[in-house]
This record gives sequence, structure tokens and C-alpha cells, in this order.
Amino acid sequence: MAADVLDHIAVAGNPLISSGHVDSGQYNGTMPEDTDFRLLDEEGVVMHVRSVSADRPEETSSEPLVRSGRGGFLGITRIDVAIVAAFVIVAFFWRYLTPLPLQLTRSQLTPPNTTLWGAGYPYNTTTGETYPNCQVVPDSPSSPKYHQQCEGFVFDEVYFAVDAYYDLHNPPVPYFDPEPPLTKLLIAGPMSIWGFTTWAWRLSVALFGSLVVGLVYLLAMRLWRNRFFAGAAAFMMAFDGLEFVESRIGVIDIIALFFVVLTYYALVLHLQSRTKRQWRATAYVLGIAIGLAMAAKLTALAPIAIAISFIGLRLLRHWFMRRDAEPDEVLWNEAARTSGYWHYALMLVLAGTVFLACWGRYNIPHQTRQYIYNFTGCTLSLSGTGPAKTASASLSGTTQYLNPVTHPTFSANPIADATALVHMGSEYIGNLVRNAKSELSYHIEECGGHPFASHWYTWPIMYHPVFMYSASTATTTADITNVGNPAVWWGAIGALLVLLGTVPRTKRARIGLYVLLVLVLLCTIIPFHAAEKSPLVSNRVNPTQVMKFAGIPLFDVGMFLLAVLGFVLVAYGMRKQSFLPAFAFVSYLVAWYMWEPGNQARILFFYHALSMLPFMAIALAWCLAKIRSMTLVIRGREVPLAFVAYAGLIVVFAGFIFFYPIYTGLPISTANHAMRIWVDMQ
Repeated sequence: MAADVLDHIAVAGNPLISSGHVDSGQYNGTMPEDTDFRLLDEEGVVMHVRSVSADRPEETSSEPLVRSGRGGFLGITRIDVAIVAAFVIVAFFWRYLTPLPLQLTRSQLTPPNTTLWGAGYPYNTTTGETYPNCQVVPDSPSSPKYHQQCEGFVFDEVYFAVDAYYDLHNPPVPYFDPEPPLTKLLIAGPMSIWGFTTWAWRLSVALFGSLVVGLVYLLAMRLWRNRFFAGAAAFMMAFDGLEFVESRIGVIDIIALFFVVLTYYALVLHLQSRTKRQWRATAYVLGIAIGLAMAAKLTALAPIAIAISFIGLRLLRHWFMRRDAEPDEVLWNEAARTSGYWHYALMLVLAGTVFLACWGRYNIPHQTRQYIYNFTGCTLSLSGTGPAKTASASLSGTTQYLNPVTHPTFSANPIADATALVHMGSEYIGNLVRNAKSELSYHIEECGGHPFASHWYTWPIMYHPVFMYSASTATTTADITNVGNPAVWWGAIGALLVLLGTVPRTKRARIGLYVLLVLVLLCTIIPFHAAEKSPLVSNRVNPTQVMKFAGIPLFDVGMFLLAVLGFVLVAYGMRKQSFLPAFAFVSYLVAWYMWEPGNQARILFFYHALSMLPFMAIALAWCLAKIRSMTLVIRGREVPLAFVAYAGLIVVFAGFIFFYPIYTGLPISTANHAMRIWVDMQ
């Protein structure tokens, strides 16, 4: 078929550009396997053609299949659309509608008149500003808003769900939150229809948590066009405990993860673009994704760092590229010629515009004034004696109200109208700058402790997850804990190490990468763990100690080695054969280590590791896909190892089912609950 294409082009007089193994002067009517060609169509648009052996299944090709047109470039067939839809529907069912036990008898754990246990449990069905067992003190300049722990709230829903509800007021009720606004606006959507209920404030979260599963499938398919690999990665996202729990409660992290994965997906599309039209379109899509991710949460810094690294190094290579470089790289750099820098500048402007637009709800003209805090310090104090001694912290600062944006008064004078618009824009941006300074001051000065806080280096082994909810009777316990699925988290550690070993071509380079990784871990974890702690250290049961990091030189060496390791991985990722393992591993490292600077002075929680999870799933799925294609020879007989790959997925699902009661708050006996405490949860 490929030969027919070339014959047709030759008859039409269309030039064949030399690429790969064959050029226009060597074509003899047959096309070798695994041959790259670049063709010019009648409009001068470059097409990319690759010859693949007829007996090789398309889905196991070692690179994404790139064809002409939008559908061809995305590489999405009807089968893929059906798979994504199935994953999203199944994930949403598990997150929002399960568990489904019929309530034949009532107990203190079962709300009255309830026959369905879904994401709405624990329940809150009261609308308005007074909730069961909860009182909200109205805001005033001298008395900030105060929220008690309300019935139906799980962990930080006491903040985010309430803030989302306040956004529905017109004008919005002022409040301070050190996080960007997009996630709360999305949480508020269902509440505008169904009121202030647990079902409503968890609906958007469950939806985006389900969409993340489908998006991971699409991302994996761009990295390697293998449906088992992509399906396994999505399967692990669908049945991981951390992703599952965060998708069932009204907090912002899972929505932020969706936009983070969307940014990674847009970046991979951009790096794999093959024409100027694809290059420019994906660049602007990437800008939109970055703007949305930044407006959701600062976890967007991880994909932004990865984008800067890969795009920057590719642009650098443009100046040193040889004429005989890989055809894909030549195409990409031709698309990113001098005008490419202007497109990147416009991409950043677009990202900034999207980010600013997400703050519009808080800067509409004549709204009630939004207040912020300018934090200046943190005061630590002790309470209790002996083993019960605990530490507490209080932030100090001043309250500042932002000025409402002036509504412009237009006239027939274009100069006056333009001046009014500029003045309105300056007020809008000025409020955002002051709000950003307040957010940063909170993250810098905040020093309080928490019994479920954990250090960044403990996250891969899930040492101390977050205990979010508990309701007990004399014989049963109902807990919600966001512990990950051990089959995914612990299995991914080995999978990531195997993935790292496939990045270089030689054994010496492979050993060098492993040694560099070990040095990074030793030079960062050991001094961090041994760093000076605050003298206000409580007992282990209630660890509200606060890290006071002293800037140890060995740690600085470790961070330098981390930068070297990241640069080496990105450099290896320039090669098509090494892109998948290099991209996945360096993205995992950045998503992990980005939290270390913040953890030097303030507490962090296990759920901050959420942005590491997609690449853990990709690494583990990659290993299973490789095992699936292997054959073991035993006494002259070939034994396919596909059953091992499928058994791995069964283990993941079995782990999910085993921990399901403590993911959902199902009442179980005390003995059954104790069986599921595999890590330090209490």
C-alpha cells in the first residue's frame, strides 16, 4: 500500500524529500520496513509516512501513529473513543454512586430515609448558611469568618465547599483562600442547581476525577501506541486509593490534577507536531492548558518546568542540528524557525489571559470588597506537659481590603474611553498582584503542625496518609483515609527504576544514571531528615513538630545533582527511542521534588503526591506491557508471559477492593479495620 502511495506521487510529479533509508533517486517500487519518509503534497504541506511490517499490529508500534488531518494527528480512533468513554463512565460510577447497600435497618451511621450510599455520604442536605451542628459567624471588618466542623464535611471541605458556596452570592461574599479560584468555581456549579449539599459539592470533583482516568489513557497512547499499555495506565488511575478518595470529597486537588495532566498531554502533542499548522495549534492549546492549570493550583509548576526543559532544549538544538538529523527533529525545528519565538511569546500571553480571566468573579465592578491577609510571621507555643505536650502555631499579619474595580463610564471621546478601560485593567491586575503577594506570604510564613502531616520523602511508600473522617459505634468503625493502592504505589517504585534503565543505550551510561539517582536521594533525604527541628516537638502520636531547615551544604549538593539528572534525562528524551522513559521519569521527579522547598518550613500532606501518580501508573503499565509481549523458554517449550501482565491488573483491583471500606467510610468491624492499617495511618 505504501508503495502505491509513492507510485502515485511519482506519477504526479510530486518531489520526494530524502529521509531515512530511501531517497527519491533510490525508490524502486518497494518500501523497506521501518522506513521514514517526508512527502510534499500539492499544497506544499509536509506529510510523514512510516512503513511498518504488515505482520506487526498497529497498536504495538514503538511510536505514536502520525497521519494527516486532525484525527490522524491525534491518533484517536473510534475504538479509542469507546475505551475512553468506558473508563470515564466506570470511574464515575465507582466514585459518585458507590457503595450501593440497601439500608434495611437504621443505625446512627445511616442517615434517615436513605437507601443509597454514594459520594454524598457523610450527608449534608441543609441549604443556606446554617448547617446541622454548624454555625457561621457573619463577616465583619473586625471579626473574620469562622467555621466549625460541620456535619457532613470531610477534611478540608470545611474550607473549599463553603468558599465555593460563597462564590454563588451576588456579589460574592468576601473570604481569603491562599489558592487560585478556578477549582472552587467549578465546585460551585452543581451547588447553584441543587443547593448546599454533600452530593452537590462533590459532583464536579467526581466528574473531573473520572475524566483524569480517560485523559491518562490518551496521554499514554501518545507516548506509546499500545492499547494494553494505555488501558493498564488508565486502569491503575481508576483503581488507586488516593485518586479515588480525592475524587469523592469536595477539595481542589483532583480538579487541579486534571488540568495538570491536560498540560502534559498538550505538551506531548506539541513535541510530536509534524507540520507548522500542528506546531502552532498545539502551542496555543498548551498555553490555554497552562493558564487553566495555574488558575487551579500551583501544582501546575511541575508541567510548566517540564515544558520549559523540553521545548528549551529543542530550540537550543536548532542551532547545532546537522543536516542528517532525525527527520522528526528537522520537521519540528523547521516549524519553529524565527517566527516560533513570537508564537511562544503569544502563547505565554494567552496563558496569562486565561489565568487572569479565571479571577473575573472576584474583580467584577462594584462587588463587595474582597479581603486578604498580609502575613508577617508565625508564633509557636507549647501546651500540656510530658508525653501529651503539643505545639500550636498562630499566624500574625494585617487584614487588607481590595478596592472594587471601577466600572468605566463611556463617552463619545475615544481617548477618554480608552483611558477608562486602561484604568479598569490596572485596578484588576493590581488586585491580583496584591492577592498573589498575600498567598505567597501565607505559604512562606505558615508554620503550624498537623497530626496527619508528612515529609515529602515518605510519599512513595505512603508512610503517613491523611485520616479524613471517622464515625464509630460500639462494634463498628467507619473511616475515610486517602492511602494509595499498595499494588500501584509500591509496584511503581520498581517499575520506575526499570524505566530509568531503558533511557540510555549503553550499560555504562545506565550505571551512571543509577549512581546519580542514588546520590540525589542520599544527599537530599539524609540531611533533610537530620535537619534541626523546632524545639516545640510533641510526641509521635500527635506529631505537630515544625521543620526548621538550616540549609545544609550536602543538601545543596543534592539539589545540584538533581538538576544535572533532570538535564541528562531531558537530553536523552530528545531521542525518539528514549522519549517515553525519559519523559515519564523526569516528570515523576519534578512532581515529587517540587514540594521539597515548601516542606522546609511548613507542613505538607500525602495528597500533595497526587501529581506523581500518573507517571507511576505509566511506568507500571509500561512494565506490564513489556512482560505481556515476552515469552519464556522452559525445556524447549515457549511459555507466553501475558498471563503475568493480566495477573498484575487483577492484583491492582484486588488491592482496591480490599481497602475499599476505608476509602468510602463503610462501617466494618474493629478487627476488619485493623487488618487494613498497613502503613502509619493513625
